[in-house]
Amino acid sequence: MISFSTEWQLLALAACFYIYDSALLLYVNEGILTPARRSWSIKLAVRGFTIRGKNLIFPNLLIPHRPVYRLFWDYKSLDTVSTVTWDEEKKRYQIFFPMVYGMAAALFVTLPIVFFLNRTDFAVLGCLFLIYLNTLLTGLALLCLHERLQLSRKKCWSIFLECLLCPPLTINVVRKISTQRVLPTSIFAAGVLLLEANQREIFFDNLLSQIDNQIEAADDHEQSFLITIKCELIKFKDQCH
Repeated sequence: MISFSTEWQLLALAACFYIYDSALLLYVNEGILTPARRSWSIKLAVRGFTIRGKNLIFPNLLIPHRPVYRLFWDYKSLDTVSTVTWDEEKKRYQIFFPMVYGMAAALFVTLPIVFFLNRTDFAVLGCLFLIYLNTLLTGLALLCLHERLQLSRKKCWSIFLECLLCPPLTINVVRKISTQRVLPTSIFAAGVLLLEANQREIFFDNLLSQIDNQIEAADDHEQSFLITIKCELIKFKDQCH
């Protein structure tokens, strides 16, 4: 029987907490919008593991500093009007970049080095100092910038205490904040306005797949409505070429 040392178990537990905190459960008409290096990307809840009627979605776990916006589309409108200042949204959470990657480095680089190469009391205390320094700086940023982040002080304290009690959650603080932010736009409008041509093609195909799934589960009256929406979406897709 394979046994793992306490050190390996602690590292695995930290990774599991981070992955668990990153998971999102989305309804079939929802998706997540994430800024990429030069543009944006969208992931829809088209398929995947389902829990209580929602699809399990994971953002890219290697870029936790990028915000993730949870958007939906009600199938009733092909309106592409958006009042969101997207460039500002990209920059809104930059303050957390050093804390997010500082915590990731402390937990998954410095801590293993201390555990397996240089395990002294001083090294362990230094690693703990780095871990909680990043947590405290994150809490300070939340409380000082709560108006810019459009969060109440109560919510900021709640997030800070979560990170304090479970430091791996600090890595995910940008996603935790941004997924709760309500933007005045739909996933459809965001896809049309922000995606590049090749990404938009895939996006429309996934939307059509979403509607097909809804048609299969709908009653006769709703099926007729969804088929009409599907036809309008196909025409809109052709016009975008």
